[in-house]
Amino acid sequence: MNTAFRNALQCWAIPLAAGVCIFAAWLPTRSEVLAGLGAGLLVGGTALFCIGLVELGISIEQRRRDASLSRRGRLASSALCAGLLLSNFPVAGAMTIHAMRIDSRCRIVVHNESASVWEEVRVVGAGARSEPVTVRPGAVETIDVWARTEGSLILSARHGEALQSRDLDVYVTSGLGVEVHVTIEPDDSMTVDQRR
Repeated sequence: MNTAFRNALQCWAIPLAAGVCIFAAWLPTRSEVLAGLGAGLLVGGTALFCIGLVELGISIEQRRRDASLSRRGRLASSALCAGLLLSNFPVAGAMTIHAMRIDSRCRIVVHNESASVWEEVRVVGAGARSEPVTVRPGAVETIDVWARTEGSLILSARHGEALQSRDLDVYVTSGLGVEVHVTIEPDDSMTVDQRR
């Protein structure tokens, strides 16, 4: 393996490892700094892809002159390296799409601290409508929706025979997510805490 071939492999491995590490660190933190680093890495990774192709071309030319390597072996290793370089694009694309989906999600976490069962708990608004869930006493349920338009979100639920609804005091758009914690208090009132 000549130096140019090793350099081409590094142009594959470095952005892949950095991208996976940044994405893994961003998932629990949602840090804007890490999101910026990830966006910068998309540009840097593309530049390293181009450098890797040049290094691979140099390696192919150097190995073509080496009579000890079979033509088939040279072609196989070159094709493998080119495939590895190209593989970073679908990996980066998948992580980007996943990050965008997470970042645009409206997550409502319902904490039931009352002694009552709350049924048909759902979130509606901004073109979204969640499936109903039941929140038992002491339970925590998470409801995820993705807004399709601009608007506010409303939590509705059935408590006994009564239907109740509460504006969650958040305004969302199709690309902007939010996390809201709703606590059903022991007296069956609701308090809202917007986290993001």
